[in-house]
Amino acid sequence: MEYEPPSIASQLRDFYGTGNAMDRRIRALSPEWYTLRSSMTDALAHTFSLGIFMSVFAVVAYILISKRWRDSTAAIVLFFLVPDCITVVMGWLFTLSRVAQIYSVLDGDMAFIRSGYDHLVESVLSWDPPRLEANDGPLGYVMHRCVATALFTTDALMRTAVLCGFVLWSLTRGKDRRSWVAAALVVVPCLAACVSATIHVYSICGPEGSTPNSLREAWAAATTPIYIDATTMKLTKLSTLISTALFVQWLWQDRAAIKAQLSGDGSFQLMRYLGLTFLLPVLVNEWWASIYNSHGNVNNNTALSYAFFSVMNSVIPQLTGICPGLSFVYRRLSQSPPTPSDDPKAGVDLEQPHLSLVDVGASEKRPEDVLPVSS
Repeated sequence: MEYEPPSIASQLRDFYGTGNAMDRRIRALSPEWYTLRSSMTDALAHTFSLGIFMSVFAVVAYILISKRWRDSTAAIVLFFLVPDCITVVMGWLFTLSRVAQIYSVLDGDMAFIRSGYDHLVESVLSWDPPRLEANDGPLGYVMHRCVATALFTTDALMRTAVLCGFVLWSLTRGKDRRSWVAAALVVVPCLAACVSATIHVYSICGPEGSTPNSLREAWAAATTPIYIDATTMKLTKLSTLISTALFVQWLWQDRAAIKAQLSGDGSFQLMRYLGLTFLLPVLVNEWWASIYNSHGNVNNNTALSYAFFSVMNSVIPQLTGICPGLSFVYRRLSQSPPTPSDDPKAGVDLEQPHLSLVDVGASEKRPEDVLPVSS
């Protein structure tokens, strides 16, 4: 059979289809590139934040170990320090995962454009060029949705578990059975949240999960906000609410002593310390959140402006979170307590019925500085 070359019309249709497909991919390069640039900026900012917080954590850990603080000061410091340090690590891993998937999408589109260009050249030089594959080639890293869901869920569960652990430690130091009943009220919703989170993460990352099968699906997975499932969120909120209520009830038992202390001779110094330790970081965090929402998350920001807001937003929220713990460390060091080698009885006996939330573990406690809390 004599070979018949394709008609001019069919060649033009093929030429037009290839050019149209290349045009869509070329137009997608601009948002992909700008998103990759902002994601890489976020990754660098979180790397900077990671270095700062890991350094702070190392210094505080060295102080706790070298000073041999085995009293309530160590527990309170770790309660304020560990969650935010872990959040910084989670945020850093999230930005790296997002950069990897966006780069994979960008590389896939550029590979398609190169193939389309080669096809157009062959269409001009050959009567019967090979057809251009409309499907995407082998996909690169497409696990961002799974990784991000696991990171965000772990971070939320970790914060809930740290709060529950601190409340349990506060309630169960006594031998009252009611304390153990209250502890059970804290543990049950926390464990239920862990089970719900495990099921949700498995539904995303398991064999039946929605793994992207194309570059467009991978792009949507990398740019769509990641949320924790509603059941896990409700259970973590319930556990936090119960823990907070039990902690408030724990303080309410000693309301008379607290009222007497707040109206004593050192009440002004105590209120100033509590305000600088707890209230000021909250106000700074809210102030920065309002600025960032107004100016930092705008698409037409310059690269330098975006980098500034990205760095500050990766540092300030977590820094305000660990400020109370750093304040406890500074107050304890400023009082120059004796080391265990100098005074074997230094520190606070955890079996005592009353502990101080302000000067706990201090070497010399003044009556107006001690905030009694029942066990």
